Amino acid sequence: MPPKPFRNCKCPGCGKLTRDRYCEDHEHLIEKDKRDKWIQYDKTKRYNEDNKSYHAFYKSPQWIGMREAVKSRDLGLCVKCKSQNRLVPMDVVDHIIPIKDDWALRLNPENLQSLCHPCHNIKTARENANRKR
Repeated sequence: MPPKPFRNCKCPGCGKLTRDRYCEDHEHLIEKDKRDKWIQYDKTKRYNEDNKSYHAFYKSPQWIGMREAVKSRDLGLCVKCKSQNRLVPMDVVDHIIPIKDDWALRLNPENLQSLCHPCHNIKTARENANRKR
């Protein structure tokens, strides 16, 4: 595979050529760009007015205690994988019925399950696809 072509450094006023985004003198700006990207994401997506109550809930002592109780109940294993005779450690305590759909079920242990990241991602993708229909 041929090397990337040279181009100007992205730092304003720098005319050095580089194969990357920034020249060696301005490599430190890569981290700043990443931080700025996440700050912008937080402002527009993660912490907008609609989501404030959700984020406050996930930091509440009630949720933290319930999460630990569900983790103990499910023995720290993903319930979806366990149903397929695979023992996979859980990563997430998931709301079966999302709290965006029914806020009243947010602390109901019957509405909570332990999942590994792959199972949680599949479930969330299905929910998002159904929500768009």
